[in-house]
Parts: sequence; C-alpha cells; structure tokens
Amino acid sequence: HELPNQAETMGGFTAYSATVAAPEDLPVLLAEAFSFFGQGRARPVHIALPLDLMTVDGPWQTLPALSNAPARNGLDMPALARAAALLGQAERPVLILGGGAIDCGAAALAIAERIGAAVLTTIAGKGIIPDDHRLHAGSTLTTPAGRRLAEDADVVLVLGSELAASDTWQKPLCFAGRLIRVDIDAAALRSHPTAEIALE
Repeated sequence: HELPNQAETMGGFTAYSATVAAPEDLPVLLAEAFSFFGQGRARPVHIALPLDLMTVDGPWQTLPALSNAPARNGLDMPALARAAALLGQAERPVLILGGGAIDCGAAALAIAERIGAAVLTTIAGKGIIPDDHRLHAGSTLTTPAGRRLAEDADVVLVLGSELAASDTWQKPLCFAGRLIRVDIDAAALRSHPTAEIALE
C-alpha cells in the first residue's frame, strides 16, 4: 500500500491489474480478472483494494461472465499436416516438453514412440512422461549432452515451452534442424527461436 500506483506496477508482470475506486466497481473488476483465467498461458491477476474502501458497504450485483479470450478460427490443418509430414520423415527427431504440456504426456509419448523421438523435458515439464521410459532423455537441456541432442536433431517438436533462459540456464538453443512449436501463448510462438511451423 506504499506504492504510488499499485495497478501500474503490478501490470508489468500480471495478466490484469486494476484498482477499485468505489465499492460498486468490485464486481466488474472481479469478473474482468476471472475472464483472464481461461485463456492463454496462466498468469496472475491483481486487484488493488484501497484501505479506506475495505470497510465500506456497497451494492453487490451478479454479472454475466466476461471473456477476453481471442476469437479462435480453429486449428491450422495445413500447418498441422506439414508438421506431421516433417516428423514422419525425420531421422533424428526430438520432442521437448515444457510445463504447458503437463496434461499431454500420453499424447506426446505416443508421438515419440511412433517416430522414435528422444524426449527432453524442461524443468517445468519434469514428470510429464515416466523417467524410466526408454525414449526419455531427462530434464537435461541445461547439460551439454541434452543441449547437443536438441541442437543436432533434424526435426524438433516443442510442446508448451517458451524455451526461455530458465530452460537452458545459458544462451538460447540454436537448432540445426527444423523447428515445430505448439503453444497456447501466441507470444511464446513468436519468441526466439523462430519456428518453421507454429501451432497455437
């Protein structure tokens, strides 16, 4: 409560930040904040409630659910077909699973088994597939061997990872082969490294 503008300060690292100016603002701000939970990469929200408003009675109103989710036109089927063809022709394929793939372990493992791909997980992706699976190379992107495995692959499929510095603990990965990225967050798909095929 000592910051001059909490909402502005918090806005830099939250999906949504607002300040309650009057009691009647709270239902609308809560509805707006909750609308961010069902879209894109999970991020925190923030609502500042000034001390002088905490004890003020105010009207409560039920509001319809709001949605700030971008309109989706569905999956890009031609891009998906190109990705499948690349993976099917790969000689040294690698899958990298990040925290965004946490609920996709069985599907990712089915892909890896079908094409014989080594599977690396980021630290956030640990546990997505069993550690003792024959294709699992571990959470080793931070090691020279894991990094080399990813960078030397002819096709890399990245599921649910920003491939951020926290995933490698060093300079960004430099892929020699072709890169396919799948992520719920369009901003992550546009970040380095650039994918030949990006699926949102």
